[in-house]
Amino acid sequence: MRPGNELKARLRADLMRHGMDLPPGRFFTPRYRFWDVLKRLPPKMYVDCGAGNGQLVDEAVKLGYQMIGLDIAYREDQSSRVQLVDCTRFPFAPGLWPIICRPSHDGFCIETITHAFSRGAGAIYVGLSRNIEQDLQETVRHVKEEYTEVGFDGEVLLILSTTGDTET
Repeated sequence: MRPGNELKARLRADLMRHGMDLPPGRFFTPRYRFWDVLKRLPPKMYVDCGAGNGQLVDEAVKLGYQMIGLDIAYREDQSSRVQLVDCTRFPFAPGLWPIICRPSHDGFCIETITHAFSRGAGAIYVGLSRNIEQDLQETVRHVKEEYTEVGFDGEVLLILSTTGDTET
């Protein structure tokens, strides 16, 4: 774990242990292109990490995708498909990839992706171009594919993998 990330991990654990209600909100609204990319990827199931209230998860399920949501904080309008779990410790697998959309810039993204890699999974990052370097840090070298304009705020979707397993 990188210096400083240990403290962030403890803060996440405290948040989960003691709870905190957050207001409703949505940071990523997908365009059709987002769903088109997902249907061409190998994972059988996706995990929306930092799912918030679960709107993305609910939309995915309605469209026929297998997706669950994880978050460390409860929201008053949270979907029943979102569980209070720390993604940095989730048991990802080759057919179970994290999707991280518009993450906080506190190390959560890099920790989740590194953990997913250690379990043989790839990862999907969705964010604004200006945040990629900060969010992905050294894992940016594992970007295999890039898609632009996947969200209504001009987000970029990056597929990251250490094994070249992005082809269907």
